[in-house]
Amino acid sequence: MRIILAGLLLIALVTSAGAERIRVACTDFSTGMLSSMEAADPWTPYADELSMHSDAVLRWGGEYLVLVERLGVDALRILNPKTLALVNEFSTGGGSNPQDVIVLGDKAYISCNNRNEILVVEWPSGNPLDTVDLSAWADGDGYGEPAGMLLANDLIFVAIQRLDRDFYWLPVGDSYLAVIDPANDTLVDVNPGQAGVQAIALPAANPNGELQRFDDQIWLSCVGGFGLTDGGLVRVNPMSFNAELFIAESEFGGDLGDVGFADSSHAWAIVTDASFNTHLYKFNPTAGGLPEMAIAGAGWIFNDLEIFGDALYVTDRSYAAEGLRVLDAETGDLLSSAVDMGLPPYDILAPNNSQVDVPEAPALLQLSSWPNPFNPQTTIRFDLENRSRVSLSIFDSAGRKLRTLLADEELDPGSRESVWDGRGEQGQRFPSGVYHAKLRIAGREFGLKLVLLK
Repeated sequence: MRIILAGLLLIALVTSAGAERIRVACTDFSTGMLSSMEAADPWTPYADELSMHSDAVLRWGGEYLVLVERLGVDALRILNPKTLALVNEFSTGGGSNPQDVIVLGDKAYISCNNRNEILVVEWPSGNPLDTVDLSAWADGDGYGEPAGMLLANDLIFVAIQRLDRDFYWLPVGDSYLAVIDPANDTLVDVNPGQAGVQAIALPAANPNGELQRFDDQIWLSCVGGFGLTDGGLVRVNPMSFNAELFIAESEFGGDLGDVGFADSSHAWAIVTDASFNTHLYKFNPTAGGLPEMAIAGAGWIFNDLEIFGDALYVTDRSYAAEGLRVLDAETGDLLSSAVDMGLPPYDILAPNNSQVDVPEAPALLQLSSWPNPFNPQTTIRFDLENRSRVSLSIFDSAGRKLRTLLADEELDPGSRESVWDGRGEQGQRFPSGVYHAKLRIAGREFGLKLVLLK
């Protein structure tokens, strides 16, 4: 039987005119799918639009939709949000476990739980540019566990969890926010009066999940030790670098999960109690005070929430009734019961204001390779609608260029093929592994993963 097509770049996606989409990463922890739902009544779902890693989260990378495919795949997949066409895919290194990405123009910053550095890459090609060393905050097991990131006041804030891998991944006692100046890709010393480069010391340990920006403050859910209610909601002033505990986990009555802010009086949080039931709480992000339970969950059913417009979207993983709940972001009134997303929903991404400006790629209809996996050679195929200048190169997973197959050649419309024989420019053979074909058309790059097996 012939092995057909490793990857199609263009995926048909029918969208209602003007409708914005809530994107949802869905998983049963063995299979993952990308789904979406229209962000307006009647909340029309589009289930199982694209296969993805079972452990992935969604981010915006400028105008692109990014699948951060974590441990086991260790890669970023960059998509056109209009069509879900693949723009590029690149590895962050085997076992690196990428967590978050921030894109500034043609440069991106990537945090990885298993690397004591921030990767700085060209965007969206993924070609390595630099790293920012975070090893000063590694704990006794040799890792600092960089996690979520946020851009505020032209600085990048990176959560450093500091977990003991040798003792149940419990926090070692102190966690930090490291600060990076993207103007020169160096660390910012938040306390020059002390020796060495200092990060922001957090009043609670283990910042978990996405960092939030609201009311000119950075907000972090610090879970501490799971089941110990020793963490809380922390807010940080990005100007003064002052950090304070806003609401302790003991006030929520459990481990704090994702939070979202509707306005100065209404905010929401997911909380896990001692019996591993998840609940939805509401609280006042200005006055603080005692949080109030809004919805009691039975089992671990709520994992993520997102606010867009006047609606609060909450993942509901209830067995045989899973889906995306929609509530009024101010009152908590139910606007829609769980909307079926196919697989159980895990991570939500609200629409990005810049996504409407993503240019289409009319010259590129399809990019594929056969066979894939391959040995000793594979044929890379693509179609052109228009006469275009085309470059095609092969890279390894570290972003090093190995071979140029097409060098800025002007090609007529039609189907094109180029053969890669698993060799470099000097004829040297490469070992088994994952490689990447990068096709450049009129300044736009598109990627395809190639697997060489021997």
